Amino acid sequence: MPIPPPSVLDKFYELDERLYEVQETMDKLEYILVQHTDMLDGIAHNQAIIDNHLTSLKHDLSQQFSVIYHKLSDIIHLGILTRQYALKSVRLSAAEQAQGKAYAKQLIATSMNSEQSKP
Repeated sequence: MPIPPPSVLDKFYELDERLYEVQETMDKLEYILVQHTDMLDGIAHNQAIIDNHLTSLKHDLSQQFSVIYHKLSDIIHLGILTRQYALKSVRLSAAEQAQGKAYAKQLIATSMNSEQSKP
């Protein structure tokens, strides 16, 4: 096999050196990419945890707002009843007094039970 002229060998060695440099650069870029990918995976994982906490918080707040809404509705209802009786300007019958007391006790008991059931 004949030996190629020096200029061809020089070009071959030069290309081989450039190929080595390109491979070295690719290895560095791959290393950087892996580091950034790991970092992004960590960020995605943390974001998923935060999303779960926010969803749980939203659910808890929704339940608490529902309880507050019902308590306010009960208070408004008691206010309406009180106003109606006050506008009558008559004494309540014993049955009406008992009914009002029972309703107030029921509202207080419901309120106490909901407060005790909180974690």
